[in-house]
Amino acid sequence: MRGATSSWNLARDLHDFVAHDVSAIVVQAQAARFVAEQDPGQAVRALERIETAGLSALASMDRTVHALQEAAGGPTAPVPGLARLPELVERFEGGALDIDPVAVRELSREADTTAYRVAVEALTNVRRHAPGAAVVRVAVRRAGVETELSVTNSAAPRGGGGLLARHRRGGTGLAGLRARVEAAGGTLRAGTDEDGGWRVCAVFPAQENATR
Repeated sequence: MRGATSSWNLARDLHDFVAHDVSAIVVQAQAARFVAEQDPGQAVRALERIETAGLSALASMDRTVHALQEAAGGPTAPVPGLARLPELVERFEGGALDIDPVAVRELSREADTTAYRVAVEALTNVRRHAPGAAVVRVAVRRAGVETELSVTNSAAPRGGGGLLARHRRGGTGLAGLRARVEAAGGTLRAGTDEDGGWRVCAVFPAQENATR
């Protein structure tokens, strides 16, 4: 039964990580199609971003397949943590990152990888449900004795949805993501902010107080 659970978790990881990159490919392809005639240079840059996102998706699939092959008892591929967050936000056009390295170091390994999953899920849902948002901010900072990860998007035109406003068939959804955060000893909140945008916030205990 443990092997089946592990395989399910790996499959879910594959879906969530690759969904982020595939969403980026779709958005960039749409942008390239609209600007190709007026500004070929912008189209070329969009194609470069499509290539980068495609290579990242392939790498995620390779890591997951390798982990599935080794699930019978061998070592598994490492799960990404917040060390990969700058790379993730850089691939997200219009995203801004504010990260406190001390706050990251205080996380347990489980909280670190879960926080990264929250960021992936939140940014993926910005592209799906609030593609017109002008500003998307990702922050990792100290919150007293805890570490807080937040992803906030400005209000989208035409009443676009928030980061996790809709439950995605096949994805973790807000309830599943909250359960995963709580399993790592943290809490998750999501909702509109004072400016009419959407904010997802996950708070984790410092490592000495974290669930081991």
